[in-house]
Amino acid sequence: LIRCAGALNLNLDALMLKLKDDGDTIGSMYATQYAHAQLLEITLKTCYHLLQGLQQAGLLQYRHTELLHALLLLADRLNSSLVGMNPALTGSNPEFRLLWRHCLVLTCKVFRTWVQSFPLVSGGQLLQPLFRHMRVLPWHFVPGLLLLATCGKLDSLLPSVPHAFELVPGKGVEDEQTLQSQPLLMPVSTRGGGLGSVVLKALNADREQGSEDRMKVRGQFWASESVDQDWDIPEQACVQPLPSGVRDSLVNSLGRSAQTSGVAIALNLVGRVNGRRERLCMSDVSEMAALVSQCALTSDPLLHLTTVRVLEKLTYVGIPVLEAVLRLGEVALKGTSIKGGSSGSTSTGLSGDDPLQGLDGGDSVRGGAERDARDRRAVARILMLLTRFGGRGPKARRALTEHKAESLCQSVLAHNPATLPPMTVTHAIRMLTLMYCSGPHDDAGATKDEPMSVPKFRMISKALSFLLNRTQEEGHLAGPAAMAAALDLLLRLNSARGMCLNLLFSTSEEAAEGAPQGSPIPVSVSCAFRLATCSQ
Repeated sequence: LIRCAGALNLNLDALMLKLKDDGDTIGSMYATQYAHAQLLEITLKTCYHLLQGLQQAGLLQYRHTELLHALLLLADRLNSSLVGMNPALTGSNPEFRLLWRHCLVLTCKVFRTWVQSFPLVSGGQLLQPLFRHMRVLPWHFVPGLLLLATCGKLDSLLPSVPHAFELVPGKGVEDEQTLQSQPLLMPVSTRGGGLGSVVLKALNADREQGSEDRMKVRGQFWASESVDQDWDIPEQACVQPLPSGVRDSLVNSLGRSAQTSGVAIALNLVGRVNGRRERLCMSDVSEMAALVSQCALTSDPLLHLTTVRVLEKLTYVGIPVLEAVLRLGEVALKGTSIKGGSSGSTSTGLSGDDPLQGLDGGDSVRGGAERDARDRRAVARILMLLTRFGGRGPKARRALTEHKAESLCQSVLAHNPATLPPMTVTHAIRMLTLMYCSGPHDDAGATKDEPMSVPKFRMISKALSFLLNRTQEEGHLAGPAAMAAALDLLLRLNSARGMCLNLLFSTSEEAAEGAPQGSPIPVSVSCAFRLATCSQ
């Protein structure tokens, strides 16, 4: 694997120097890479069957640091722009590109098999090195997030008791029922961040639970990487790489014989030593959340699509990354309030510290879509990301609804379209369509989403009405794509029985409650549709 990874890497500086003297350098390089790609394909298939065989043999863990590092290196090599990926380069052909991508698929498949075959130790032995590898360099983002997105379910990391992840500003208060990361600079705008921590809180957990129930209450998460008191804990409560009450079958088999009992004791010691450093800490989770929030603003297509997959996975687990992305979009659209003027402090934008709270007062505002082109692009990219995220399935759309993503869309609809990129308003409307008008015809086998409440229905229809009926004197008109998306959303909203009446006619509750039975009630008719405007 290491040999193949080295052959797939190109030293472009050395290659340019050789081109002056040797005209066959590119052809020989292509032949070498093609041969090593074929070797890599067979080797990855062998690793895949090896991991499957170890899992079927009954092993609960398989620790191989060199193999893990080789897979991470291969993912970096295969995701880089080398000969064989770019059709414009010399030596590129469809068969080579297909083989190259097949090797990338096999690399992800081997890592997924490793994680899913040994789920009880996957957090500390596999995911922790992956998290720390991908955050080192920017070109590690795509391969690292790709491995995370394709590694399968992460339910084995979670506690079995009811729990919740929270994003708190600064350094919160840690107690017996919480695990907290170290304070980390979380991105809250396109120009800065604020200190925040990710907290794992056990809900309704028994405070008298012993150390043998740690896996039940904490899962595979730890507050810190190493604790000095670990060595002083008695043997029955010491830190083990496996959950309490679970013994490795290999160690059990070796311990039954007097001749191999020494080997079993040595393996227990190795497991205890490695168990202290193979911990998935809350700080690793916090840095992963910050990295995904940062990647939500990327302009790289592959990183954008990979971030959508990772955002979906982390949201299903319960890590509050979607909340941070939505807050980032709100701040990019409206700007950040600077308390007390230019010499004051800037709000962090995390929970409990709203960066938008001073926009209506005397505080000055920095950034925003009206003032900064970076924020305009950030709003467009975040909406595009959330639209793709909502298209992943009913669970993703339900997560958008629970986090009140419609508030960001309505803010975009009320904003001046002239200060936003062309497709921003269209993406906001499409996201509303995904959230409230996606039925079984959009997702095969998906259950129908919950119906929208009447107040929220009227609020969205009113925003769409203002967008459709905006005249040239009132401001910049919406584009054709936004008009078509708005009319399509109104059509979908009115397809529900009774919703058309709620859209067109409204009355005050006081008039309806105080009027006697049979008396007329004054109603106001909405101007949601103006046929003259729509026909143009």
